[in-house]
Order: sequence, then C-alpha cells, then structure tokens
Amino acid sequence: EPSVLGEALNEVFIPLLQQQFPEIVDFWLPPEGCSYRIAVISMKKAYPGHAKRV
Repeated sequence: EPSVLGEALNEVFIPLLQQQFPEIVDFWLPPEGCSYRIAVISMKKAYPGHAKRV
C-alpha cells in the first residue's frame, strides 16, 4: 500500500532533500497523500518568498 511505503520513506528522504535544499528542517509524507501527492515540510526561511523555491 502506498501509504505504508510513504511512512518508510519519511526518514530516507530527509537527508536527500537536505542536500538539495539545506533550509529543510523536517519532512513528512502523510498517509492521506498516498506518499506521492502531498508532502509537509518545515524549513528555515531566510527571505520573503523563500518557500516558493522549495
């Protein structure tokens, strides 16, 4: 089931995403999104509009 796969990938994706986007602090794939439709992140914003870059 994709939602179970998403839970497993949560910890795997954090270091990979932080290499591409160092401002990402945490990452979560909610089961409701079936691991590919939605992702929730927390990030350190440095300037207005910074979230649009990610």
